[in-house]
Amino acid sequence: MPNGFLSESEISVLLVSPYSADHASLRSAFLRSRWDLKTATTANQGLNIIRRDYRQLPVVIWEHSLRDCDWRMLLTEIDAMEVRPKLIIASVGADERLWAEVLNLGAFDVLLGSPFEPEEVLRVVESAWNAWQRDAGGSSSDLQAQSSMFDVSADSPRDAIPYRVSI
Repeated sequence: MPNGFLSESEISVLLVSPYSADHASLRSAFLRSRWDLKTATTANQGLNIIRRDYRQLPVVIWEHSLRDCDWRMLLTEIDAMEVRPKLIIASVGADERLWAEVLNLGAFDVLLGSPFEPEEVLRVVESAWNAWQRDAGGSSSDLQAQSSMFDVSADSPRDAIPYRVSI
């Protein structure tokens, strides 16, 4: 990975939630995983961590009910970053409307919580990590390798498209 990005052994997830039960639930879920949990109890603390560590913070779990910074405002701030953490919204009472809004506005997923289901947390975080790697962590040689998969050369069959498609 490029300099300034994460190695496989130092993967942090930030949980921003005022609820101690959420913190305990995620700590328990991450006990036997490769995830390092950072926590904040207020939106202001969470924003400061995100602004400072966004290159080393691939996944942020943000409590839906935080009053001092709505997750929609956070998405606007994340969208302006060079490297964008994947935002997962945590909610006790997520319904289809919230789920659709979260996905339509560009957040990664929704976690039903308090307490969180450990297997679901690990699945969603792993999926967000993989998406973050694709978006932010791929090196230029990785992109060239992907791009070359679509290279059509003179040795290609006559019916092949005679130009290079880049990703």
